[in-house]
Amino acid sequence: EPLRLRDPLLLAFFTFLALRYVRALPFALLIALPWSAAQLSRRFGSPSAGFLSLAWRRLGAGLVVFALLWGVLRLPRRLDPEVSPRTPGDVLSPFWRASRGLPVRCASWLQSAPQNLRFYNYYHSGGLLTWALYGQRRVFIDGRGDLHNYSGAWTAHVMFSNIEPGWEQSWQRLAPHVALLLRGCKLQGALEERGWKFVTDDPDWVLLADPRFYPQIPAHMRQSPVPR
Repeated sequence: EPLRLRDPLLLAFFTFLALRYVRALPFALLIALPWSAAQLSRRFGSPSAGFLSLAWRRLGAGLVVFALLWGVLRLPRRLDPEVSPRTPGDVLSPFWRASRGLPVRCASWLQSAPQNLRFYNYYHSGGLLTWALYGQRRVFIDGRGDLHNYSGAWTAHVMFSNIEPGWEQSWQRLAPHVALLLRGCKLQGALEERGWKFVTDDPDWVLLADPRFYPQIPAHMRQSPVPR
């Protein structure tokens, strides 16, 4: 069978995804392994060609998998020196500061907040907050959707995000001191109408405080909005 251009293009595309996102590695392997096996079979003959040919094909397939795994784990670090192992809680490194769209400033504020602080966070900020607050406190919700669905946090998050009927009663039961929200979301407007105060922000995020809790925030922790 002649080599089709589609196959190496698919392989290159999914290898690129695997190099950028580890979660794409299984898809890259699904593309790479059959294609590699076909190329090795073409190179070393059919399965009936003998034990030595079969051994070569298996060895070649193993080398392909090893090379792909090595590339996923090592090549990104060579392309970007900032991609390296880090310590949970470190949000002040150039790596995080260069990451667009993440609430790095708000996460840093929460790190220095009192331990008894109760906070609500928007779904998209959960991953960074889990990293930033590791060992200190739990987030309200993050990317582990199944777990949060069982606990009811996902249902509550959807209710708050869409300002669905009954949201205010649920919010009062939750009773957070501060809320980390996507800038411009419906919940931000609803809370500001009820007197919630600005505390700090990032370009795409805003941290609001309950008006009853706001006076307890030290003056040095009440920050000015970031320029936009």
